[in-house]
Amino acid sequence: MRNDKRTVVDLTAAGATQGDLLAVNGHLLDSGGATIGGFHLDAAVVATTRVREVRATNAYISWKDSPDSLVFSGAPEFPAGGGLPTGPIRFAVVGGTGQYAGAGGQATVTFEKPNIFRWAIELK
Repeated sequence: MRNDKRTVVDLTAAGATQGDLLAVNGHLLDSGGATIGGFHLDAAVVATTRVREVRATNAYISWKDSPDSLVFSGAPEFPAGGGLPTGPIRFAVVGGTGQYAGAGGQATVTFEKPNIFRWAIELK
């Protein structure tokens, strides 16, 4: 997935604090880099320390010309201040539409290069 727009909203005290928001959207890419769908994520900071923050996160992916979508949720840790992940993070697959209606499982996300994240999705 390629993040095309990332917005951090600092709603409370300056710096990483509980209540800050993050919104991301971009493209779902195939292994050759062609766009095959869309990606959207929203998160709220629910806990912080000087070096990390926990974000209650929901993410959604959908495919072009298809009613199918997958929905993910989790509360992974990130570097404080809206930082990008430094290692793999995991989300639960909490459902979907179309062929993914009632889906469950997990997704492991790794940061590959600026704005590119690899999602390994295991459905049950």
